[in-house]
Amino acid sequence: MSMSHRRRGNLPDRHGRETGQGLVEFALVFPLFIMLTLFIIEFAFVFSALLGVNYASRNSALAAAEAGDDPLADCVILQQVEDSIGAPGNKANVQTVTIYRTDQSGSTRLATLTYTRGGTTTCDKGTTTLSVPYSSPTGTYTSDQRCNVLNGCPGLGSGRGQIDTIGVEITYRHTWVTPIRNFGLAGTGATLTQSNAMRMEPIL
Repeated sequence: MSMSHRRRGNLPDRHGRETGQGLVEFALVFPLFIMLTLFIIEFAFVFSALLGVNYASRNSALAAAEAGDDPLADCVILQQVEDSIGAPGNKANVQTVTIYRTDQSGSTRLATLTYTRGGTTTCDKGTTTLSVPYSSPTGTYTSDQRCNVLNGCPGLGSGRGQIDTIGVEITYRHTWVTPIRNFGLAGTGATLTQSNAMRMEPIL
């Protein structure tokens, strides 16, 4: 009887040790689990922002291809960038928009024009005025140097047909949404850059 009594008396001690060990393991694993969850959520935000920036670049490149050498072209392109970036993205995070002329392969840039977000740029055509929240550009690829002929412009493009190919590159600063910014492991955010180029086909 005494031996059986001792065994029953030892059971609570062993149970207490197992409970304590479980709490220690939980305390070690839980922070790692939380960090992993936050990184997965943040990756989803970054991927969404990347898709949004690429979508804006594609839409604005299409607008550029259709605008040709119209005096309103740059403001139309920049406004398209503004309109194409929506939640959960933030158009205020756009840093620069570069309009460029490239060869038909899209690999070599022949002229560029870069706008920085901030300030105001105004485009005028007759009685029409457009304003966009971008500062005065730097570069040489102004709208009057762009092709306004569907079958190409001599001296502008390269290769057969002298086709002018126009592209738009957007640089976007994504700041961390989740508390991973407090861990100091990955800075404060990531810079995303997307570009698309299209053959110039102005609507005349």
